[in-house]
This record gives sequence, C-alpha cells and structure tokens, in this order.
Amino acid sequence: MLDVGSRIEDVVVYAGAARVRRVAAVEVGAAPVQVRLGGLPLALRDGSVRLAARGAVIAADARVVVDVPASDAALPPADPAALDAARRAVAVAQAEVARVAAALDRLAVLAPAERVDSPDDPLPEWGAALDARLALVALRGERERALRGAAAAADEALTAARRRLARAEDDHRRATTARAARPHELRKAVVITLRPAPDAADGGVGEVTLEYVVPGARWAPTYVARLDPAGGAASLELRAVIAQRTGEDWRDVRLSLSTAAATSWTELPELASLRIGRRQPPPARAGWRPPPTGVDALYADWDRAFAGARERLAAPRGPRVVAALGPDEQTASHAPGGFGEADDEVTGLRPPPMPVAPVTDDDTGRFQALTDGAPPPPPAMPMPAAMMPPQAPRKGGGGLASAIGAIGAVVAAPAALVAAGAGAARKMATREEGKARRQAPGSMPAENEEVELVAPADLLAYGDLRLPGPAAARRGVLVPADRQDLYLALLVHGHVTVSFDVLAVVAAAERRAAEVATQRLPDGCHAEWSHAYDYAFVADARVEVPSDGGWHSIALARRDAPVELRHVVVPRETPEVFRLARVTNPHDAPLLPGPIDVYDGRDFLLTSSVAFTPPGGAVEVGLGVDARVKVARNSRFREESAGMLRGSLRLAHAIEVDVENLHARRVVLEVRERIPVPAGDADDTEIEIERVEPPWEAWTPEPTRPGERRLRGGHRWRLELVGGEKRRLEAEYHIKISAKHELVGGNRREA
Repeated sequence: MLDVGSRIEDVVVYAGAARVRRVAAVEVGAAPVQVRLGGLPLALRDGSVRLAARGAVIAADARVVVDVPASDAALPPADPAALDAARRAVAVAQAEVARVAAALDRLAVLAPAERVDSPDDPLPEWGAALDARLALVALRGERERALRGAAAAADEALTAARRRLARAEDDHRRATTARAARPHELRKAVVITLRPAPDAADGGVGEVTLEYVVPGARWAPTYVARLDPAGGAASLELRAVIAQRTGEDWRDVRLSLSTAAATSWTELPELASLRIGRRQPPPARAGWRPPPTGVDALYADWDRAFAGARERLAAPRGPRVVAALGPDEQTASHAPGGFGEADDEVTGLRPPPMPVAPVTDDDTGRFQALTDGAPPPPPAMPMPAAMMPPQAPRKGGGGLASAIGAIGAVVAAPAALVAAGAGAARKMATREEGKARRQAPGSMPAENEEVELVAPADLLAYGDLRLPGPAAARRGVLVPADRQDLYLALLVHGHVTVSFDVLAVVAAAERRAAEVATQRLPDGCHAEWSHAYDYAFVADARVEVPSDGGWHSIALARRDAPVELRHVVVPRETPEVFRLARVTNPHDAPLLPGPIDVYDGRDFLLTSSVAFTPPGGAVEVGLGVDARVKVARNSRFREESAGMLRGSLRLAHAIEVDVENLHARRVVLEVRERIPVPAGDADDTEIEIERVEPPWEAWTPEPTRPGERRLRGGHRWRLELVGGEKRRLEAEYHIKISAKHELVGGNRREA
C-alpha cells in the first residue's frame, strides 16, 4: 500500500458544515495498487466521500478507515545511545545554568565595606579611598557583564538541548517496534484501489480528487463601504466571518460560502406513462424481491471435506428465550451459540441481534416473538421497483396482515444475499392517521389501511455488509460488520496497537466539531436568511482559515460602485443635518443581512446594517451628522376672522428655513416638512397651501416597519448648494375652521 500526499484545493462552507475537495497525484503500473490518502479529520462523514480519477488511472474501490499518520518504513531503528546522549546533554546544560546563577548570587555580596574610624589609625587619603571604591565597582561590573553573557548562553544551550531531547524521544518512540496509539493521534484515511486506464495498460500518472463533508464550520456575511471624499464613487467589499473546528487547517485554498444546506435528501419523482385507450387498473407495485435459491449447494464440497464441523460449531449452547414484545420492539434476545460464536471464529465480526418474524396474538393484539431451534432468517433486502415481481404486496392493498405475510414468504425461502440488522421490522412506517392507533396497546391497523415498509439505513449500506465463513450458522447471508472493525481493518502500521474505543474517539471529535454551531456570532452578524433561492459567494483570492474555532474575518470580493451622497434634514424635529450614501450593489450576488463598516477615505465613520439587497439594488447607509451644513427654522402664526358673516376662523402659518453650506464642495440637500391633514370625518375643516418658494414636492415614503402607518402630509425641498451658498426656503398655508371650534391642542400648528 502506498501513502500518497494530498492538498486541499477547494472548500465550500455551509451553515454548520463544509465540503472539502482534496487533490493527489498518483502513479500506477500495469497491476492494480492500493493507495492511502491520510491525515483526514476524524469528524468526516463517511457517507459523504466522493471520488474521481483522471489521467492514466481508474478508481475501483474506496474505503474509510482510521489511521495513525506515521510511517515506519522511513524510520531508522531505535537508538538508545542517542537518547541517553541527549539526556546527558540536558543534564550538563542544567548544571551550567545553575552554576552561573550561583556565581551571580555570590557577586551580589561584593560591595565596599563600611569604614570604621579608629583614633589610633591614621586616616587614608580621600583620593586613594575613592580610587579603591571605583576599582571595586568596575571589577564588579565587568564580572557581572561576563556572568550575564554566560547565563544567556547557558539558557540558549539548555533550550537547544531540550529540543534535541524531545526530537530524540519522539524518534525513539516512533521507531519502537511495539507501542500503543493515543486517541489524539487518530486520523481518518481513505484507502483507494487504483488500476491503469484501458488506454494506458502499462500504467502512468493520474490525478485523484477526493471530496467529503465535515461538520464544524460556520459563516456570516459582513461588508465594508469605502467612500471617495470627493464624492461620486465608492467601493463595496464582500467579507465574511468564518469559524471552523473541522480538525484540519485550510491553507491557501479556494473558498466558497453557500447559503444552501450541505446535504439533503430528495426523492426522485416517478413519472407515470400516459396511454390512449380504455382505462385499466395500475400495475401492482412490488416491495420485496425473493432471494435466489440453492445457496447451500455452493458449500457442498466444504461440507464433504469437513463433515461435522458446521454442526459442532453451530450447536446451541443455551436455551432459547421467549419474549413478548410490543409493536415497536421487534427484536428477540437469544443465548450465545449457534450463530455468533461460529461467525466470530471465521470472520471476527459479531453480528447484532437478529429480527424475528412477528405473529399476532388474538388476546392481547401485541406482537409475540416465539423462537425455537435455529434463529429465523432476516427480512430480505429491498430492491428497485423495476426488479420487483408483481406478486409482492403493493402499497395500500391488504393492510398490515398481507405485508406480514409477504415478509414471511420471503424469509422462508433460502437466503443468499439478504441483510441482517437489529430492528429491521420496527422500521415499518404507515400513514399518520394509523400511527396513533398502532401505538396504543391492543390496537392493530385496519384491514384496508395503507402500509409502507421502509428499510433501515444500515441495511442499505452495501459496503458494510460481510459474508460469514462456511462454518457459520448463517453462511451465505450478508450481515452488517461492526463499525470499529471496519475502521481498523486496514490499519497497516504493524507497530501500532489500539487499546481504546475508536468509535468513542470519533464521536468525541464529532461533538467538538458540532460546538461551532452553538458559538455566539460577532455583534451585528446574522446567520439566518431567506432561502427563496440559494447562492454561493466565491472568494477572489485564496485564503487561510485555521481550525481553532475562533472567528476570522475573510475578504471575499471588492467591486467599484456608483454612489449618491446627499444630506437630509427635518428642521421641524431637529436642526442637525444627516449625511446619507446610496450605494448600488455592484456584485452579481445578493447582499444578505449583516453589518457594514463605512469609511470616508481613510477615516472610519460608523458601523451600520444592510438588509437583503438583490444584485443591482441600492443600499442606503447613514454617515452621521454633517456639522458644516447649517439649518435654522422659524415659523409665524396669526389668527383672523373670515367669511361674509365672520363665522369662520382663518389660521395662517408661515415657515422659513435658512440653509447654508460651509463646505468648499457642492452638496445635495433634502429638507423635509409636513403640514397638517384633516381627519376623515372633519368636513368643516379646510387646509390650503398658499405659497411655496422654491417649489416643493409631495413626499410619501414607504413604511419601514411592519404595522407602521403611511406618512400623510409630507413634502420636501430638494436643492443643490455650492460651496459657501446660503438660501432661504419659505412656505405658507392656512387652516379654515368654524369660529365656534378650536383645534385639539391649540390652533397654532407650528412651534
């Protein structure tokens, strides 16, 4: 078996999982060869593995196994002397570090002593005492510098010695002829059988592509808008935050982010034929196919050569168990012997408990498993409808009794290629209206109730079925193999032994990968969007995402986009002028809900949010308050009598808005106003606009939130102001009401 290295080319990230595509170059000769692509994550979904071969090779078979990524073929034999030398070097380096540290400690006590004056001793000259002290300080400094350098060199030597010791220990551990694997060492691998292509009989070089789905990946969209300070242009960047704990780092890969599901089950439609003529009943739909007969004849020579061996191995060693089971408990326990032990001796695989043929009990209405003698054969493998005989029970005819009769007829025939699995009979499903009655004790489906027999998924995994040996009690019958035995079947490292539960380690890796789905998203990010249609966002360049479970910001694409900058003010509410940017989506992909960071040139302005925007749609982003555009609003009000008999009141209102642009560049300003609107039942109230300078336009925006009422009476001025320009906007209107009435809240409408 050849170990072949592979590299990750493409990664497609879905919501909670990722599809990884690896590429490997292989070379084969004239004979078929097995290659192993190792180093795959433990959380890999075995059923998602897809394989393709190009060039001079053809892929004939692929199996998922667990492996320890180490090869003893290139390892030298164990060298105890090298390991002892590395340990001695570490000990010497540690001693040198301790010696230098002790010398530094002794140097700390080297200091000038206090002078003790005595009347009998003459005092030394002041200059001589100073020179002695300076010489002592210089000696101490020189010695300390030398010791500090020696300490640094000793630390470096100790670090290097420890590194060599770790390498020697690892080499010795891997080169040892017998060692136990550790759980964190396990990886999955795919073993592929390759043979030369028909047009390359002598072999050649080919390329193998491996695809698989692994859980533990998640993403959410983010955006960045960069505005040109001069206005008129902008760039919109598609970005994403990605977290993955799949067990493998994505280095220099082509990345795609998809809104679709990683895997989903879809039933193929059945297209009924259209015929011209007299109407006839539809043909019966068969659900089961009887197995071929004469399987025992294949073992006739073995029986003659080893007469009595099968009877001796398959002799029952304990009493059978009679168990009363409910309709959802279609398994019977039996004592060891007869089936399991003989199979273990031949194949090393212990099959799960066998399903039993159910019979009805008239008194209780429950299923009863009655076993005596040899265990009953299992139900047959479901076959495609085109291969099923018409005499099999059809859906909707005969109810559960006829379905059970059909199963009994099938399992009574000699079995050759039938599958066994625990709980096969309890996988029978019916329509929703009969499900509640079946679950109640003492209930049975009606005679004409529609029944559908569904095979469990483990019986459809044909690659996991194994044929027991000729001495087995159920020879000639395909049985599901144990998953751990399948994982370890092709573990080719003879120096590695596995002493722990491999399935538990794989399940723990799957749980760690699934924790990414429960991680809290960064602030403002959303991972839920409409599935009206799905789309894949492709990164323009190769990216890197480590498998650490943390969030990483990845740039996907950048496009230039037209932008419209404008200023909006509602002086009735506030004199502050807000700057808005309307950016057209330049990407071929839609914009999903998420946060957007807005930059004005190199300056960060704010973080806003983006709603779902189709390609070519517009995104409106607020840029905050512009203090260089000034707005002031004043209003006047007068009340006077009107009408021929002075029976009406005329409430006159005048609005004046002064705007000024302090920028050196041109700005587009939108000034929004609102005038009163009479209620629907106010027939005696009139509102009339007298004068507007410059003219304005009616403004009726769409509601922004569900349940919000549409704005009435809105108007707006839209004008352009050059740098330093100042203008005045005026509007006058009056409200006419009866002289005996007064408006709610007062007749003055403007404050």
